[in-house]
Amino acid sequence: MRVFVGIPFVDEYKKNLKKIKNNWANKLLSKIKWTQEKNFHLTLFFIGEVNEKKVDQIKDTLENVSVAPFILQAGGGGYFPNIKRPRILWVGTKKGYGECIKLAEEVSSSLSSIGIKGDDRPFKPHLTIGRIKYAHLKDNWKELLKYLNELTWPEITIDRFILWQSILKPTGPIYIPIKEFELK
Repeated sequence: MRVFVGIPFVDEYKKNLKKIKNNWANKLLSKIKWTQEKNFHLTLFFIGEVNEKKVDQIKDTLENVSVAPFILQAGGGGYFPNIKRPRILWVGTKKGYGECIKLAEEVSSSLSSIGIKGDDRPFKPHLTIGRIKYAHLKDNWKELLKYLNELTWPEITIDRFILWQSILKPTGPIYIPIKEFELK
């Protein structure tokens, strides 16, 4: 079973994602796999393939994560690895950046205690808008970045995180919540 831990988003965020896609999908020559609104989330920790027994351990250990609810507001954006070789289009966090990092660190520490090691790269809270399969040289990536920086996102309260199963399909991934954890 392929699993990850993340923060779900409210409908207002899904509407902004749809707005970005509607405004930019036909303006770009690049091949982009846009994030589906129903799958929009902020990944805190990608675990990968585990068996059912390990999932039970993961659920038990995540119960111990203790972080207070916090305010998050998306804002800005960028590309991984960079604007010259864009592969991932993302929106950043204007408010709640430090709190997201703290939550991700708590999740990581908790999972480490049961032998699940995280990525060596520092965690950077972001919302993936799309995966760029082929970047066309004529696309105006700076203009898209300007658009993302001008887009207004509402402040939302983050009061939970979810352990999800990810089922990969040719039409795109399907995310099934396994267990929800309240922030406290």
